[in-house]
Amino acid sequence: MGPSADYWAALAVLGLNTMPGSRRDLARLVARCHPASHPWSGVQTAAYRRVWEQLEIGVEADRPLAA
Repeated sequence: MGPSADYWAALAVLGLNTMPGSRRDLARLVARCHPASHPWSGVQTAAYRRVWEQLEIGVEADRPLAA
């Protein structure tokens, strides 16, 4: 069974369209799109946590977002 809908929504909130290959990749990709000079909303923080948790479970890397 693949990631749930809230996982794909979390990727979209973070401006990502594929699953990062690792937590390091997640941090790098998010830093590129979300500069530290702008505070995150609660939604963005929750989205980052959701993707981080999914990486812990170990989903396939580079899977495209469902339409």
